[in-house]
Amino acid sequence: MRKQERERLVKEELLMKEKLAQEEAKKLACIKRQQRTKELYKKYGKATADLILKGQVCIGITKAMVLESWGHPSGGINRTTGAWGTHEQWVYGMGQYLYFENGKLTTIQN
Repeated sequence: MRKQERERLVKEELLMKEKLAQEEAKKLACIKRQQRTKELYKKYGKATADLILKGQVCIGITKAMVLESWGHPSGGINRTTGAWGTHEQWVYGMGQYLYFENGKLTTIQN
């Protein structure tokens, strides 16, 4: 077998292994998405879970739900506590702010 032919076969084998690895990664990602979907449906119900899976938020959801949807605020959390309860401002990038009163989302500013 000539050197060029061996090199070609080695390249083909490497490409095939890479393609198989990519397919396995896609399958694993799909399984993880399905598990997350099932977990969120069980935890929050279909409507809220679908909202979270789309990366959206709406007035009335809890801080835990926001964390599931948007993650931790990149700009931090500003907290004020008074006689009325606790007020929080969560600062996300691109001028997006979420406001919570006693753990519930009350205002979305963007």
